[in-house]
Amino acid sequence: MDFTESLARAKGSKRIVLDVEIESEGARRFYKRLGFIEEKFVTDKSYCKRFGFQGSIRMAKSIAIQQKNEKVF
Repeated sequence: MDFTESLARAKGSKRIVLDVEIESEGARRFYKRLGFIEEKFVTDKSYCKRFGFQGSIRMAKSIAIQQKNEKVF
């Protein structure tokens, strides 16, 4: 995840957003430990039917401005 954050900062992104299945408690805890917060529940019927689950939770993390000594791969 450090690489992803560094790359996103280098491209000028201010945050990282991802979706986690509602049923995936382990993934939600994992991303919360990394600093992500739950922003929105996605339960649109066509979206859920297409991907075959009950819904997802949109999680986001703000990323700070890149430090001078931080490496970008």
